Amino acid sequence: MWHLILSNRLSVVAEPELLCLAEVSTKAGSHTLDTYGVCLCMVAVKLSVCNSVRMKKVVLASVSPWRKKIFSTAGIPFSVEESGYEENMKLQLAPRALARRLALGKAQAVAARLRKRAQQENTLVIGADTFAVFKGKLLGKPRTSAQATRMLKMLSGRTHVLLTGIAIVDSKTGRHITKTVGTRVTFRRLSARDIARYVKTGESLTVAGGYAIQGGAAGFVEHIVGDYNNIVGLPLAPLIEALRRFGIG
Repeated sequence: MWHLILSNRLSVVAEPELLCLAEVSTKAGSHTLDTYGVCLCMVAVKLSVCNSVRMKKVVLASVSPWRKKIFSTAGIPFSVEESGYEENMKLQLAPRALARRLALGKAQAVAARLRKRAQQENTLVIGADTFAVFKGKLLGKPRTSAQATRMLKMLSGRTHVLLTGIAIVDSKTGRHITKTVGTRVTFRRLSARDIARYVKTGESLTVAGGYAIQGGAAGFVEHIVGDYNNIVGLPLAPLIEALRRFGIG
């Protein structure tokens, strides 16, 4: 019968509440305090688990202002920390596998630092890595203006794929999830003047593929197929789905 009393009580409040002994005595009637106490202990344990999930911290292993802006729209509190991870685009992996591996490397680098600082408790670290793929060639951030110019000439009037690998690492247990999201991007034909003017701004040196669709290169894109946020550097919907597997969101 005690379970019916608890069930009725839970049905009229938003969250289970712990009762004082006087309330237990009144509401339990002829049922013993020991029996009702067991029930209350079960509720207390459940609440403790729920609270620990809600208190889980999230760290974005990226100082990209664009990724930070995208993730802030999710309504999930988070902090930012640079990964310091050295990307190796020459790893012998297929493009999608490489994107996942680089994202995981970034997340694990930050998770390792958190463990050294004894701050790993209830912390999830998100890593992301983005690059373009055109005819089998991987296009990361160009290092020089000349390289950026060559990339944009290559992409002019053609379709390429922007890949973003995402990774979530539990810094305490090491458990992780990775995923790669792709978006097809088609450029209009760019004139030499279009390219020169854009490269001169310096923006092309800060982004994968040598262009920022959210910035000065917005007019270069004829159409896309897929997730716009993925081009910017953080596919939000797939990321939120992955976070739910860790009890976030």
